[in-house]
Amino acid sequence: MQILTTEDARYIDQEVPKQLGVSLEILMENAGRGIVDALWGQYDLFSLDNARSINSFVLFICGTGNNGADGLVAARHLLEQGVPVQIALVGDTSKCSDLFAVQLKRCEAMGCIIDMFDDFNDWSNVAIVVEGIMGTGLAGRLRDTTIDILHVIDTMRSQYNFDLWAIDVPAGVDATSGQISEGTLSYDYTVTFGAIKQGLLLYPGKAIGGTVIVAPLGAPWQQVLVNRDSTITIDSDLAETLINYRVPMAHKGVNGNTLIVGGSSDMVGAPM
Repeated sequence: MQILTTEDARYIDQEVPKQLGVSLEILMENAGRGIVDALWGQYDLFSLDNARSINSFVLFICGTGNNGADGLVAARHLLEQGVPVQIALVGDTSKCSDLFAVQLKRCEAMGCIIDMFDDFNDWSNVAIVVEGIMGTGLAGRLRDTTIDILHVIDTMRSQYNFDLWAIDVPAGVDATSGQISEGTLSYDYTVTFGAIKQGLLLYPGKAIGGTVIVAPLGAPWQQVLVNRDSTITIDSDLAETLINYRVPMAHKGVNGNTLIVGGSSDMVGAPM
Protein backbone atom coordinates (compact mmCIF):
# COMPACT_ATOMS: atom_id res chain seq x y z
CA MET A 1 0.00 0.00 0.00
CA GLN A 2 1.45 3.36 -1.01
CA ILE A 3 1.76 5.99 1.70
CA LEU A 4 2.34 9.73 1.41
CA THR A 5 4.66 12.24 3.06
CA THR A 6 3.93 15.94 3.47
CA GLU A 7 5.91 16.69 0.31
CA ASP A 8 4.03 14.01 -1.62
CA ALA A 9 0.69 15.52 -0.60
CA ARG A 10 1.80 19.00 -1.66
CA TYR A 11 3.12 17.67 -4.95
CA ILE A 12 -0.21 15.97 -5.65
CA ASP A 13 -2.11 19.21 -4.99
CA GLN A 14 0.26 21.01 -7.35
CA GLU A 15 0.52 18.48 -10.16
CA VAL A 16 -2.92 16.84 -10.39
CA PRO A 17 -4.48 20.09 -11.73
CA LYS A 18 -1.57 20.54 -14.16
CA GLN A 19 -1.20 16.98 -15.42
CA LEU A 20 -4.72 15.57 -15.07
CA GLY A 21 -6.87 18.67 -15.44
CA VAL A 22 -8.65 18.09 -12.12
CA SER A 23 -8.71 21.41 -10.27
CA LEU A 24 -7.76 21.83 -6.63
CA GLU A 25 -11.33 22.95 -5.98
CA ILE A 26 -12.66 19.63 -7.30
CA LEU A 27 -10.15 17.74 -5.13
CA MET A 28 -11.36 19.78 -2.17
CA GLU A 29 -14.97 19.01 -3.00
CA ASN A 30 -14.15 15.30 -3.11
CA ALA A 31 -12.23 15.52 0.17
CA GLY A 32 -15.14 17.23 1.90
CA ARG A 33 -17.54 14.61 0.62
CA GLY A 34 -15.12 11.95 1.87
CA ILE A 35 -15.36 13.42 5.36
CA VAL A 36 -19.15 13.28 5.16
CA ASP A 37 -19.14 9.65 3.98
CA ALA A 38 -16.78 8.71 6.82
CA LEU A 39 -19.05 10.37 9.39
CA TRP A 40 -22.11 8.58 8.00
CA GLY A 41 -20.14 5.34 8.23
CA GLN A 42 -19.85 5.73 12.00
CA TYR A 43 -23.08 7.49 13.03
CA ASP A 44 -26.72 7.95 12.19
CA LEU A 45 -26.33 11.69 11.72
CA PHE A 46 -30.09 12.21 11.66
CA SER A 47 -30.21 11.04 15.28
CA LEU A 48 -27.30 12.91 16.84
CA ASP A 49 -27.31 12.55 20.60
CA ASN A 50 -24.78 13.77 23.13
CA ALA A 51 -26.80 12.24 26.00
CA ARG A 52 -27.85 15.67 27.21
CA SER A 53 -29.67 17.47 24.42
CA ILE A 54 -31.95 16.82 21.47
CA ASN A 55 -30.35 19.84 19.79
CA SER A 56 -26.99 18.18 19.16
CA PHE A 57 -24.91 19.10 16.12
CA VAL A 58 -21.59 18.50 14.38
CA LEU A 59 -19.07 21.26 15.08
CA PHE A 60 -16.41 21.98 12.44
CA ILE A 61 -13.40 23.85 13.84
CA CYS A 62 -11.69 25.28 10.78
CA GLY A 63 -8.46 27.14 10.21
CA THR A 64 -8.32 29.60 7.34
CA GLY A 65 -6.23 27.47 4.97
CA ASN A 66 -7.23 24.67 2.63
CA ASN A 67 -7.51 22.13 5.46
CA GLY A 68 -10.19 24.30 7.02
CA ALA A 69 -11.79 24.72 3.61
CA ASP A 70 -12.14 20.92 3.40
CA GLY A 71 -14.13 21.18 6.62
CA LEU A 72 -16.33 23.92 5.19
CA VAL A 73 -17.15 21.72 2.20
CA ALA A 74 -18.12 18.87 4.53
CA ALA A 75 -20.25 21.19 6.65
CA ARG A 76 -22.03 22.40 3.52
CA HIS A 77 -22.79 18.87 2.37
CA LEU A 78 -24.15 17.90 5.79
CA LEU A 79 -26.27 21.03 5.95
CA GLU A 80 -27.72 20.21 2.54
CA GLN A 81 -28.55 16.72 3.81
CA GLY A 82 -30.42 18.12 6.80
CA VAL A 83 -27.78 17.34 9.42
CA PRO A 84 -27.34 20.12 12.03
CA VAL A 85 -23.88 21.69 11.84
CA GLN A 86 -22.05 24.72 13.15
CA ILE A 87 -18.67 26.17 12.25
CA ALA A 88 -16.08 27.80 14.51
CA LEU A 89 -13.29 29.64 12.72
CA VAL A 90 -9.67 29.80 13.87
CA GLY A 91 -7.42 32.57 12.56
CA ASP A 92 -7.68 35.78 10.58
CA THR A 93 -10.20 35.36 7.76
CA SER A 94 -8.77 38.43 6.00
CA LYS A 95 -5.61 36.37 5.40
CA CYS A 96 -7.32 33.15 4.34
CA SER A 97 -6.55 31.03 1.28
CA ASP A 98 -8.50 31.77 -1.89
CA LEU A 99 -10.36 28.46 -1.77
CA PHE A 100 -11.24 29.00 1.89
CA ALA A 101 -12.82 32.35 0.99
CA VAL A 102 -14.88 30.69 -1.74
CA GLN A 103 -16.13 27.93 0.56
CA LEU A 104 -16.87 30.34 3.41
CA LYS A 105 -19.08 32.45 1.14
CA ARG A 106 -20.98 29.32 0.11
CA CYS A 107 -21.57 28.30 3.71
CA GLU A 108 -22.72 31.82 4.59
CA ALA A 109 -25.10 31.84 1.63
CA MET A 110 -26.65 28.57 2.85
CA GLY A 111 -27.28 30.08 6.28
CA CYS A 112 -24.84 27.93 8.22
CA ILE A 113 -24.19 29.11 11.79
CA ILE A 114 -20.61 30.45 11.81
CA ASP A 115 -18.71 31.94 14.77
CA MET A 116 -15.14 32.76 15.56
CA PHE A 117 -13.77 30.09 17.88
CA ASP A 118 -13.35 32.53 20.77
CA ASP A 119 -17.03 33.47 20.50
CA PHE A 120 -18.37 29.92 20.36
CA ASN A 121 -19.95 28.81 23.65
CA ASP A 122 -22.53 26.13 22.80
CA TRP A 123 -20.37 23.16 23.83
CA SER A 124 -23.16 21.39 25.72
CA ASN A 125 -24.91 20.61 22.43
CA VAL A 126 -21.86 19.36 20.53
CA ALA A 127 -22.07 15.69 19.52
CA ILE A 128 -19.01 15.49 17.23
CA VAL A 129 -16.08 17.84 16.69
CA VAL A 130 -14.25 17.79 13.35
CA GLU A 131 -10.93 19.61 13.57
CA GLY A 132 -9.44 21.14 10.43
CA ILE A 133 -7.02 23.71 11.80
CA MET A 134 -3.92 22.94 9.74
CA GLY A 135 -3.72 19.36 8.39
CA THR A 136 -0.33 18.61 6.82
CA GLY A 137 0.73 22.25 7.12
CA LEU A 138 2.59 21.91 10.44
CA ALA A 139 6.16 23.23 10.40
CA GLY A 140 7.92 22.90 13.73
CA ARG A 141 5.84 23.35 16.85
CA LEU A 142 2.30 24.55 17.29
CA ARG A 143 1.75 28.21 18.01
CA ASP A 144 0.75 29.08 21.54
CA THR A 145 -2.66 30.27 20.33
CA THR A 146 -3.28 26.90 18.67
CA ILE A 147 -2.17 25.05 21.80
CA ASP A 148 -4.67 27.14 23.78
CA ILE A 149 -7.45 26.28 21.33
CA LEU A 150 -6.66 22.56 21.51
CA HIS A 151 -6.65 22.80 25.31
CA VAL A 152 -10.14 24.28 25.24
CA ILE A 153 -11.32 21.48 22.93
CA ASP A 154 -9.82 18.86 25.25
CA THR A 155 -11.37 20.44 28.33
CA MET A 156 -14.79 20.58 26.69
CA ARG A 157 -14.44 16.97 25.49
CA SER A 158 -13.74 15.87 29.06
CA GLN A 159 -16.87 17.66 30.20
CA TYR A 160 -19.26 16.80 27.35
CA ASN A 161 -17.82 13.55 25.99
CA PHE A 162 -18.05 14.23 22.24
CA ASP A 163 -16.01 12.34 19.64
CA LEU A 164 -13.06 14.17 18.09
CA TRP A 165 -12.18 13.81 14.38
CA ALA A 166 -9.21 15.18 12.44
CA ILE A 167 -9.10 16.24 8.80
CA ASP A 168 -6.09 14.69 6.99
CA VAL A 169 -3.84 14.63 10.09
CA PRO A 170 -4.43 15.91 13.63
CA ALA A 171 -3.16 19.40 14.42
CA GLY A 172 0.32 19.00 15.88
CA VAL A 173 1.28 15.77 14.09
CA ASP A 174 4.10 15.91 11.52
CA ALA A 175 2.60 14.11 8.52
CA THR A 176 6.01 12.74 7.50
CA SER A 177 7.86 11.87 10.72
CA GLY A 178 4.97 11.19 13.09
CA GLN A 179 6.52 13.52 15.68
CA ILE A 180 4.05 15.55 17.71
CA SER A 181 4.11 19.06 19.07
CA GLU A 182 3.33 20.15 22.59
CA GLY A 183 -0.43 20.44 23.02
CA THR A 184 -1.35 17.77 20.46
CA LEU A 185 -4.53 15.85 21.33
CA SER A 186 -5.52 12.22 20.88
CA TYR A 187 -8.31 11.71 18.36
CA ASP A 188 -11.03 9.14 17.87
CA TYR A 189 -10.87 9.24 14.05
CA THR A 190 -8.79 10.77 11.30
CA VAL A 191 -10.05 11.13 7.71
CA THR A 192 -7.08 11.35 5.36
CA PHE A 193 -7.12 11.73 1.59
CA GLY A 194 -5.74 9.66 -1.26
CA ALA A 195 -3.55 7.45 0.91
CA ILE A 196 -2.57 7.28 4.55
CA LYS A 197 0.08 9.78 5.61
CA GLN A 198 3.41 8.37 6.77
CA GLY A 199 3.19 10.23 10.08
CA LEU A 200 0.01 8.31 10.96
CA LEU A 201 1.97 5.04 10.74
CA LEU A 202 4.97 6.13 12.84
CA TYR A 203 4.88 6.64 16.60
CA PRO A 204 3.94 8.79 18.37
CA GLY A 205 1.66 10.01 15.57
CA LYS A 206 0.19 6.54 15.13
CA ALA A 207 -1.03 6.62 18.73
CA ILE A 208 -2.66 10.04 18.23
CA GLY A 209 -4.74 9.60 15.08
CA GLY A 210 -7.23 7.00 16.30
CA THR A 211 -9.02 5.02 13.61
CA VAL A 212 -7.76 6.24 10.23
CA ILE A 213 -10.18 6.31 7.29
CA VAL A 214 -8.76 6.91 3.79
CA ALA A 215 -11.10 8.90 1.55
CA PRO A 216 -10.62 8.95 -2.25
CA LEU A 217 -9.57 12.12 -4.05
CA GLY A 218 -11.51 11.36 -7.20
CA ALA A 219 -8.42 11.51 -9.43
CA PRO A 220 -5.68 8.95 -10.19
CA TRP A 221 -3.05 10.85 -8.17
CA GLN A 222 -0.63 7.91 -8.42
CA GLN A 223 0.05 8.89 -12.04
CA VAL A 224 1.72 12.17 -11.06
CA LEU A 225 4.10 10.38 -8.65
CA VAL A 226 5.52 7.86 -11.13
CA ASN A 227 8.87 9.68 -11.39
CA ARG A 228 9.22 10.28 -7.65
CA ASP A 229 10.53 7.95 -5.00
CA SER A 230 7.61 6.31 -3.25
CA THR A 231 7.12 4.57 0.07
CA ILE A 232 4.94 1.54 0.61
CA THR A 233 3.85 -0.32 3.70
CA ILE A 234 3.10 -4.01 3.85
CA ASP A 235 -0.60 -4.74 4.00
CA SER A 236 -2.52 -8.00 3.68
CA ASP A 237 -2.77 -7.77 -0.12
CA LEU A 238 0.98 -7.29 -0.54
CA ALA A 239 1.84 -9.95 2.03
CA GLU A 240 -0.36 -12.44 0.23
CA THR A 241 1.81 -12.11 -2.89
CA LEU A 242 5.01 -12.73 -0.91
CA ILE A 243 3.99 -15.72 1.20
CA ASN A 244 4.77 -19.24 0.04
CA TYR A 245 2.37 -21.46 1.91
CA ARG A 246 3.87 -24.66 3.29
CA VAL A 247 2.41 -28.08 2.81
CA PRO A 248 1.13 -29.65 6.06
CA MET A 249 3.93 -32.27 6.17
CA ALA A 250 6.76 -29.79 5.55
CA HIS A 251 9.87 -29.69 7.76
CA LYS A 252 12.84 -27.35 8.13
CA GLY A 253 14.88 -29.19 5.55
CA VAL A 254 12.56 -28.42 2.64
CA ASN A 255 11.59 -24.80 3.28
CA GLY A 256 14.76 -23.05 2.24
CA ASN A 257 17.21 -21.02 4.33
CA THR A 258 17.13 -17.72 6.16
CA LEU A 259 19.85 -15.17 5.43
CA ILE A 260 20.55 -12.59 8.14
CA VAL A 261 22.48 -9.49 7.07
CA GLY A 262 23.65 -7.26 9.90
CA GLY A 263 26.26 -6.37 12.46
CA SER A 264 29.97 -5.91 11.82
CA SER A 265 33.21 -7.69 12.65
CA ASP A 266 33.18 -6.45 16.26
CA MET A 267 29.39 -6.22 16.73
CA VAL A 268 27.90 -9.61 16.05
CA GLY A 269 25.51 -9.93 18.97
CA ALA A 270 22.25 -8.89 17.33
CA PRO A 271 22.64 -11.06 14.18
CA MET A 272 23.68 -14.02 16.32
